[in-house]
Amino acid sequence: MTEKIFADGVKIDAKQTQYGEIIKLGIKADKFIDFLAKYTNDRGYVNLDLKKGQKGNYYLELNTYKSESVSNQTEDEEVVQFGEFEEIPF
Repeated sequence: MTEKIFADGVKIDAKQTQYGEIIKLGIKADKFIDFLAKYTNDRGYVNLDLKKGQKGNYYLELNTYKSESVSNQTEDEEVVQFGEFEEIPF
């Protein structure tokens, strides 16, 4: 099991109102920017999951799931370099 990584610089509060529950986020910019810079993936995203703890409090957890389907596709496909042909084959 991987270690949970919680988002730095984020405070989450849930408030009940006459219109239902409102989830409020407070973000300390400098800490959150450092967190984003550290965990940005190769596609430019930081994937976070909003979760509810056992005591009812909310928190943001870094989603570290990586799909392996992309790497399997490249192993099966033959890569053709243009320099291998003297002329265009079509």
